[in-house]
Amino acid sequence: MVSQIKPDKIYSMLVQWWMSSLNMICCTLGGKQKETPKAHGPTALFWLTGGALRKLTRVRMFCREKKIVEEERRVKANDRDYNEKFQYADNRIKTSKYNILTFLPINLFEQFQRVANAYFLFLLILQLIPEISSLSWFTTIVPLALVLTITAVKDATDDCFRHKTDNQVNNRQSEVLIDGKLQNEKWMNVRAGDIIKLQNNQFVAADLLLLSGSEPHGLSYIETAELDGETNLKVRQALPVTSELGADIRRLAEFDGKW
Repeated sequence: MVSQIKPDKIYSMLVQWWMSSLNMICCTLGGKQKETPKAHGPTALFWLTGGALRKLTRVRMFCREKKIVEEERRVKANDRDYNEKFQYADNRIKTSKYNILTFLPINLFEQFQRVANAYFLFLLILQLIPEISSLSWFTTIVPLALVLTITAVKDATDDCFRHKTDNQVNNRQSEVLIDGKLQNEKWMNVRAGDIIKLQNNQFVAADLLLLSGSEPHGLSYIETAELDGETNLKVRQALPVTSELGADIRRLAEFDGKW
């Protein structure tokens, strides 16, 4: 005699099965397995926050997102000694790939990652063994060396242009407030917490926070064509608590970022 299973029993079994599956999914997405919350009735089961994985009748299930905890950054204006304790990255730009010492090993390693070059290198090694191959190794090494040389010259030329461009950008000048005086400083020597004076139509040396400006209400107009290609001027406004500093060098030199 076969007993019939009630619909409520089937519903309860489906919920338990889905909870176990959800626990495994959360373990895969979040890195660490999370403890499944207890359900008090069919409408009390939630995982917050995240996107809904499935909707089963009246039960909605979510997978918790893994939160990335950022470390607090502390920067003091006009205090390089304090900011150096946190070892912030400098303002130097480097787009080049090689230098004199690393060019040959890195470039050869990159070239032999290509299937064709690796194949001919393997073929050359086999031809060096007389018992395996009757052909001379000279027939393989000449075209392989020619291809490697041409590619290396091309990569070296491109990297020289990168070095030249990096030097041009890093050696641009900006007016930086140091020891109570405005001094010309190279972009690569600008540090976190420095106060920079920008003139009209001048390039911005780094990511900056607008403190004050010569326009009313601390307004300024910037162009971001080199970043996103837009030539329309964008409006930026100085912080209300610092806009009254104006161009007073003495007050700017005393400013430490606290208000």
